Amino acid sequence: MRWLGQAQRAFDLMCQRLIERKIRGVPLAHKQLMQKHVFDSFSEIQASRLLTLAAAHKIDQGEQARVEIGVIKVVGAVLFLFSSSSSRIKELNNLENASFRY
Repeated sequence: MRWLGQAQRAFDLMCQRLIERKIRGVPLAHKQLMQKHVFDSFSEIQASRLLTLAAAHKIDQGEQARVEIGVIKVVGAVLFLFSSSSSRIKELNNLENASFRY
């Protein structure tokens, strides 16, 4: 599924950006909130990937997988449109443009 590849690419970009971006000399990846974003994105992508593999396995066994495919489409749409991955990338961009004063 195309959206799964796009979500994985967004995840990879997010992780790369977290490592490269530094705030006050500390990589953004060391911040607990950012680590939670990485965890949430990874778990959503893995769940979608496993749903896809389960449907493919059913099809390989010669069974109908209409329900599974429908679930994948719904989960994929939610992941792609409302995904924490895409919103997290926007949040990272906002963090880059913000000035931090503690």
